[in-house]
Amino acid sequence: AIVSQAILIEDQHALVGVRVSQLPSIFAIAAFHDKNANGRLDVNESGVPTERFGFSRNARNGADWPDFADAVISRSDSDQAISITLE
Repeated sequence: AIVSQAILIEDQHALVGVRVSQLPSIFAIAAFHDKNANGRLDVNESGVPTERFGFSRNARNGADWPDFADAVISRSDSDQAISITLE
């Protein structure tokens, strides 16, 4: 991870700020709701996540992690809002 942050979710929304200078020219974002605050995405015995998670561009690949190409974002030198739905 280039940038890692833990933030409080209020009213089912969270706002995270990241300096553009911290990011490479292309990047992807992974986010998850750490419901039990243990610092990791919990999974069951089969490896299926038990906490909600999502990726930039709301990329999905069925039961598997999406390819980087499906979640990739190009860095902008101006403010950029990115919305991620956790499922």
